[in-house]
Order: sequence, then structure tokens, then C-alpha cells
Amino acid sequence: MEAVLSRNQLASSDFFRASERLRLIATDGHGEGLASVAGELIQAIHAFGLSELEARRGERLQALKLGAGTAREATRLRDAYNDKGLRTLKRARAHVKLFREELASYPDAKLGGELKEFQQELREQLAELEVSASDVAKIDSALADGFALVAKDATGLPDYLDQNLRELEKVRRSANRGAVENIPIWKIIAIVVAFGIWIWALFRCHWWGSCDLREGLAYFIVFWIAVLIARFC
Repeated sequence: MEAVLSRNQLASSDFFRASERLRLIATDGHGEGLASVAGELIQAIHAFGLSELEARRGERLQALKLGAGTAREATRLRDAYNDKGLRTLKRARAHVKLFREELASYPDAKLGGELKEFQQELREQLAELEVSASDVAKIDSALADGFALVAKDATGLPDYLDQNLRELEKVRRSANRGAVENIPIWKIIAIVVAFGIWIWALFRCHWWGSCDLREGLAYFIVFWIAVLIARFC
């Protein structure tokens, strides 16, 4: 008999499947810091996503005045998942310190024209994302700082990751958890943090010949963004 999954289980399954390439990119065989950051980030985003699914469920129950006890349970789960995500972010930031130490021993790499080509590929893929023009422009603008940073070299990545992990934590601790607007701000920040890991594929290509990870990278990033947006309201 085919298994019947709940909405939360389907969302989790799709998100983890879409995140596999992100894990692969971060696991470079030369250090453990970035791989640990990626693993914790994926788990944190998953927890925040489930938190928002429970928040919407609780709001629907309250709006229809159905099952007060069930609505309270949805609110409890909303807060529990959010707290889990915040604890996971703290671990991710601790792993950024290890990544910073490891990065000091890696060779220099200037991406130059390759980065501009990749940015153009990514923007073309973003144009295919089924969201409003204002939302896709917001994502494109949010990624601009990341492109500007790695245009120099990889040494700024730890600060970039830590800064945006801090911002994501701040937003998720706010009263509305950053869960407003068509694409909530917490998702934009999560996308920005993940981008700092996705871009690692270009550096891997320079250093260790992992150029197969570069192929289709823009597509995989936008696919991951689409799953994040669609599966976790």
C-alpha cells in the first residue's frame, strides 16, 4: 500500500531532497566547518518552515472558530519548532568559526569573469521562478552583496555567513518571526545564507577540480528556492 504522508511530511521530504546538492557542495573533503554549517542551516530552515505551517494551521482554526484545543496545540508546535530552529542556528554559527580557521590554509582564488557568467545564469533562472516581479527582484537584490563579496576571494565568506545567520536569528526572534509579505523576510535571509554555501562550488572547481558541481548550479539554486517558497508558507 502506498504511504499517505501529511502536508508537513511532504514538505519535509521535498525540502530535504532539494537540499542534497547543497550538502554535497559543502562537503569538500578538505574541511569540516562548511559542511557542518550547511547541515545545521538545512535543519534550522526546516524547523522554521514547519513552525510557519503550524502557525497558518492555527490561524485557520481560530478564524473559523474550530477546535480551540487544536488551535492551541498548533501554536505550541509553532513555538517549539521555532525554538528548535534558533538552537540549530546557534550551532551553525559555532561551526562558522571552524570554517574560518580552515579557510586560512586554502589557496587564493579569483573568480573574475566566471563569476559574472554565473551571476547572469542565475538571474536568467530567477526569471523563470513563478513569483511576482517584485519578489524576484527582491531575491536578486539580496544576492548582490554575496556576488560582490566573492568577486574578491573566499576570505569574506565566514563573515558573510555569520552576519546573515545573526540576522536570521534576530528575525526569527521577533514577534512576527519575519513571516510577513509574499516572500517573508526570514526566507530571503535563509536564501542569502544558503547562497554563501552554494557559491563554494566555484571555489571547489578552482582548487580541487570539482567542476561537475558547477554544472547546473544556477538551476539547482533556483529549484531549492522554489521548494523553500512553495512548501513552507
